[in-house]
Amino acid sequence: MNVDTKILKTLFSNPTQGLSLPSLLAQVGGEEPALLRHVEGLRHLGYDIEYLPHSGYRLSTLPDILVADELQARLPDHPLTRHVLIFKETRSTNDLAHRYGREGHAGPLVIVSESQTHGRGRQGRVWNSQPQLGLWLSLLLKSHIPAHQTPRLTIQSCLALHRAIQKITQIHPEIKWPNDLLFKGRKLAGILTEAQLLGNTLSFVIIGIGCNVNHLASDFPPELQHLATSLFQITGEKIRRADLLVELLQQLATIQTEPWETIRDEWKSHCLSMGKTITLTISGKLITGQMIDIDPNGALIFRHSHGALEAIHAGEILS
Repeated sequence: MNVDTKILKTLFSNPTQGLSLPSLLAQVGGEEPALLRHVEGLRHLGYDIEYLPHSGYRLSTLPDILVADELQARLPDHPLTRHVLIFKETRSTNDLAHRYGREGHAGPLVIVSESQTHGRGRQGRVWNSQPQLGLWLSLLLKSHIPAHQTPRLTIQSCLALHRAIQKITQIHPEIKWPNDLLFKGRKLAGILTEAQLLGNTLSFVIIGIGCNVNHLASDFPPELQHLATSLFQITGEKIRRADLLVELLQQLATIQTEPWETIRDEWKSHCLSMGKTITLTISGKLITGQMIDIDPNGALIFRHSHGALEAIHAGEILS
C-alpha cells in the first residue's frame, strides 16, 4: 500500500474527526516532510484535505475523478479488487482486458477508463463513452466454471450493478434479459460478457460494464436521446462515480460467494419480461413465446408458441 493510499484510507476511516499531524504520521508512517508533500499532491488532484488548528486534518470535499489509490483505500482486501488499473482514455476496456488475458495475466484484474474511443455493446453496437460522465470498466477473470455456464456471469454482474445503483441512489432499475438495466424503458446500463476459449476449455472471461451516470440528455447522440438515460436524469442529482464504483466492486465480490439459486431468484424479481410473452431475435430469426425461467447454467428457458421448451443462451428481446 503506497503513501497516498494510506493517507486516504486513514482519512476515510475518520470522516468527521480531524487527525493531528502526529496521529496521521503514526498511522501512515514515514517522515513529516514526505507526508506533507503527499498531502499536497492529493490536494492538487482535487481532494480537499483541510487542516484546522484545533482538530487537525480531515477530508472536506471529494473530486469526481477515478483514482486507483482511493479505490484501494476504500475497498476491502479481496482478490477481485486487489489489482485495479485506471486509464484516462482507452480504445475499449474490454479490448485492453483481452490483451492482458492473452499475455497471461492471472486475474482478477479490474480495468477502468474515464473514456473510451471505441466502446462497444452487444452485437457490435457502439457504446457512447464520453469522459467523466459514466462508469466504463472491464473485469478479467480466470473463471473455473464450465464454458456453458458463462451466462451466469452476466446475470451475477447485472444483479451486482442493480444492487449498487439501488444502494447509492435508491432507484430501482429494471433488468432486460440478457444484459441491460432500464429505467422507464430507457437504457441506463449494459453488460458485455466475452469468453476466450482454448478448445473446449474456458481460458478467461471478460465482463464489460457500462453505466450512464451524470449525462444530460444533450450528452447523448441525437439518435439515442429518446432511448438512453442516466442516473442524473433520473434523480436530478450528480452522482460521485467513485462511490458507485466502490459499491459495484464490493457487490461483485459479495455476489461470488452467494448460492446460484439466491442470485437467480433475485435477478428474476427485477426482470421486466419474466413470465410474459415476448418476441426474440436469434441470429436474425424472429421467435415468439413466453419467458419461463432461468436454468442452472444461466440460460433463458423459453416456451415457444407451439409449446416446446428451449434453453436460449443469447438473443435480443424486441417486444
